[in-house]
Amino acid sequence: MNDKIVKKLLKVDFHIHSAASKKDGNLVKNNNINTLSFLLDKLEKSKINMIAITDHNAFDYELYDEIRKQIKNHKTLKKILPGIEFDVIFNEERIHVITIFDDSDEEKVKDISKILTRYEFDGNNGFLEKTFREILKEIDLSVILIAHQKSGVRASNHNENLSKVGEELFDSIIGVDYFDAVEFRSGKVEGILNDYREEKQLLNLRYITGTDCHDWKFYPQQYKDDKTDVQYSYLKCLPTFKGLVMAITEPNRISTSSYPINKAYVPELKIKINGNINNVELSSGLNVIIGDNSIGKSFLLENLYDSKFKDLERTHRAGYINYQILKKIEIESLENLRDMIHYNRQGSIRKTFQQSSSLKDVEFFNSKFMQMKNDSVFSQINKYSSNVMKLLKDNANLIKIQNELDFDIVLPSEIEDKSYNLRIIFDLNENDKDYNPIIEQIKLIESEISVLSELIDNDDNKKLNLVSTIFSEIRQKYVDKQRNLKIENSIISTINGCAKKIDDDNKKIAQQQENKLAEFKNNIKIAENKIINMINCSLEPKIDVLKDFTDIKINEVDNQLGNYHFVTRVQTPIIDSSLMEKILIYPFNRINSILDLEGKSYNGLNNLFKKTAVSEFDGKGFDAETIYKKSIENLVTKSILKQQNVILLDDDDISTGNSPGKNALIYLDILADDTSKKLCIIDQPGDDVSQHKISSELIRIMRAMSKNKQVIFITHKPELVVNLDVDNVIVFKTDPDMNINISYGALEYENIKEKVNILSDVADILDGGAETIRKRWKRYEKSS
Repeated sequence: MNDKIVKKLLKVDFHIHSAASKKDGNLVKNNNINTLSFLLDKLEKSKINMIAITDHNAFDYELYDEIRKQIKNHKTLKKILPGIEFDVIFNEERIHVITIFDDSDEEKVKDISKILTRYEFDGNNGFLEKTFREILKEIDLSVILIAHQKSGVRASNHNENLSKVGEELFDSIIGVDYFDAVEFRSGKVEGILNDYREEKQLLNLRYITGTDCHDWKFYPQQYKDDKTDVQYSYLKCLPTFKGLVMAITEPNRISTSSYPINKAYVPELKIKINGNINNVELSSGLNVIIGDNSIGKSFLLENLYDSKFKDLERTHRAGYINYQILKKIEIESLENLRDMIHYNRQGSIRKTFQQSSSLKDVEFFNSKFMQMKNDSVFSQINKYSSNVMKLLKDNANLIKIQNELDFDIVLPSEIEDKSYNLRIIFDLNENDKDYNPIIEQIKLIESEISVLSELIDNDDNKKLNLVSTIFSEIRQKYVDKQRNLKIENSIISTINGCAKKIDDDNKKIAQQQENKLAEFKNNIKIAENKIINMINCSLEPKIDVLKDFTDIKINEVDNQLGNYHFVTRVQTPIIDSSLMEKILIYPFNRINSILDLEGKSYNGLNNLFKKTAVSEFDGKGFDAETIYKKSIENLVTKSILKQQNVILLDDDDISTGNSPGKNALIYLDILADDTSKKLCIIDQPGDDVSQHKISSELIRIMRAMSKNKQVIFITHKPELVVNLDVDNVIVFKTDPDMNINISYGALEYENIKEKVNILSDVADILDGGAETIRKRWKRYEKSS
């Protein structure tokens, strides 16, 4: 089945010669039906999709017809169009004009060769322009005219280029659209023509490439020894003559580089009417719905977005439901894709901007502004607020040191009065002599004598008594010595005890004196350290709160969408040293500058605060430093960093003061560059802008929109179909029995069997559609 909408670019070549180009002699002698396979194989390898055999002033219908038959067996080659390369005399200069004919009337195509035999060159060079017109008029087929321009317009060697007529006439011919395009072959010429078009503002200067191949064996080169870097053209159209017309008359449809056509986000609409299922393919670009009045176009869009019509007023909702039941319509809703759909029902854009002239009051615009990230600003401010806290803490430390100097040092009396204490020498030692063993031994002897006295006679007893008396005296002697020794030792012990107590008392007094002296010396040392500490603290430079301060620049945030800038900025874009000082002293009461903090202590910080500055933080358990910094942060957030939003177009602020129509255009223009949604559905976008702005602005906007998202819209404006060059036209029509029929396809799509002709439907349904199509559709009735 042939495609109804364009899904892939066509690679084309409308300048290939055959043996019918008699003037080229031996170069083309082998290019005939018998060697056609050479050409077709080369075209297949080069992936060419549409061609024309354009011989010099000749048309070989037999060759054309044979290629048309063999195309059916080729994968890539889809279409051949009849064509001729005419030699035409313009301003006494011979110009080569590639002429491509409409192939829809087979009989007229067959007659081309016969008609050519009735005309001869005016002289030896070619056909006069008048004769050329007569030939085309007699052939009576729509044509595309492509003039040679294989070099720059100002090149010294023009060959058979259109520029041979002279730059002034060249500009004039291009300006009136006599030719649909000019042809070049080398890639470098494209840049030259681009520059020339911009310089002369020749909007009608369109161009297409052609190989000008003269020997099929060496396609795409012209001939065997040709080394030219061949450039191809790619057309966004269906492989038909009508498709070629639509592509050649719309610069956006023709390119010298290939690119893929995106797959549609929503590939098709499934619509069941009275039991008949319609699967309507959708393009990834612009899909327009046209149709008879009150046929249900808006109903379709509303149903796609919300099958229950919940957002509509009750009467409107009831009307749609009744219509759905009456026409037995079932539509597969896109409700599951709503997060990716942007929908504007009919009149909603106009209504929005009639209610508000400020774009910033509209949520659509507000969502485009980006929040500023001020972490670095707060980080820098915190650096200097920390300096303030350090200053106050240093002040508190200095006050503490000063207070510590207020103390007394007691001077011990021992330093002034000399005291003397007796020193006792311990040279009395107790006698450790013990007489008890002697006494005990004598007692033992006396006991023995007593026993012996009972054994001996009296004479001997007398003697023994004498001995006993001697031992008794001896024992008594030692008893006395033992008693005296004990008394002596007792006296010595008493003396030593008293001496020791006196000595201990003297030592204790001496130690106390030493302790007082040590304490005095230590207090002197402490005093010395405090004085040194005070001196050092006084000599140490105080912290400079704003040392090395540089202006803090708060850069605005710019979210650019196309030519629009959604700018988020602050009231004060620069914090200089003066403002920074005001910020830092803001929380303090009766402090007019940082110098006023001289002598103020961190310990009394709470007493310095303004009640209004810190009231928000009362009872939250914050320490004084935290309260100070939070108060500053509060001030900066609410005042200095208070954000302002503006919408700029280039450098102009367009946030307010626009007409509703201007705002609608701005809305659509920004929507075009918004990539947050995949599908945009708009009911009657042309109703919200003036007729003039449709041509000058809205077409550009809608085309840009299709590059970023899939678009489905309804219109009754022919310009938004033909001049916008939509990718897909969905046609709603009623038959005599009031049944709804749906057809669709690219602007150039037609199918005789299905009785579908999209351009014809556009002309019939839309007011002014026929005239709009006529202005775009270029025929051979061209005037200079």
